[in-house]
Amino acid sequence: MMVRYLLMCVMWGAGCGGSGLQNTTTAPPSSDTAEVSVSETRPSDDPSSTERTTEDTSSTGGTTLEDPVQTCLPACTSAADCSAGIEAYDEDNYACVEGGCVYTGCIGDDECRSLGDYVCRDVGPLFVCQPACERVSDCDLGLAPYDADNYACVEGGCDYLGCLSDEECQDLGAYACASSASGIRYCAPACSGVNDCVQAGAAYDEDNYACDEGACVYLGCQSDKECKDVGDFVCGESIP
Repeated sequence: MMVRYLLMCVMWGAGCGGSGLQNTTTAPPSSDTAEVSVSETRPSDDPSSTERTTEDTSSTGGTTLEDPVQTCLPACTSAADCSAGIEAYDEDNYACVEGGCVYTGCIGDDECRSLGDYVCRDVGPLFVCQPACERVSDCDLGLAPYDADNYACVEGGCDYLGCLSDEECQDLGAYACASSASGIRYCAPACSGVNDCVQAGAAYDEDNYACDEGACVYLGCQSDKECKDVGDFVCGESIP
């Protein structure tokens, strides 16, 4: 079973939230079977949140893709509320900021080994857990956007270099290769209009998305009320 890098969402400038929410983009999956649901939300895996631009802002009240993107974060009163009960994602890895859980990064390789064969590496702006490797072939997951030509093995950790084309992403289904704020390209759901991007919940309807160059781009939540529609979440920025 493939599992997404749990904190790649932080790199992409989007939020990390709770369990059971479907992601809007496909992050590099790991080869490990550990899964921490508290670190995943639908918009959290959206790499296209903060860089791509579009002239059509009518559905977002003037918001553009260059604006800071807020996402639904698990609600908290203290960092202890954010703990997933795993060493890499417990109380000392989170801050409770304005009532929302914000991941502050892994602290060392020992923490990441609580997930399996992982190491803690600086991916900017945070240190995050990445699958360990000795050579790039260790990172190959056998899927077109996640095979050897999409990774580098850097200081013992699998560093995702991005998808190379829409054709690669189509190995996953109806996906396109979309830009991100980090400059890395990721597979995002393909679209011909914003209605193709809509998911259940007030935080994921027409006014929260753009269809930019054939890929769904999450523009962010607009209020705590929207996030409450999908559970005990608040609308906030995921990078401390």
